[in-house]
Amino acid sequence: MGTAVAVTVGAGMIRLETVTLAVIFSGSFAAISWDFVTWYLGLPTSSSHALIGGYAGAAVAKAAGRR
Repeated sequence: MGTAVAVTVGAGMIRLETVTLAVIFSGSFAAISWDFVTWYLGLPTSSSHALIGGYAGAAVAKAAGRR
């Protein structure tokens, strides 16, 4: 399989100076929460998409808060 997908997702998605412990925690918490909600409601979901979306959302929120 390889690491092509991980490299593509990780390359240039967010600026590294934006990544803090709070961003990592918030993104993980958002993804886990989303997975629990969709599991409880019986909806199909993708945990990897939830994780990427959680991290992206947390990074965007952090970057927008700096302005």
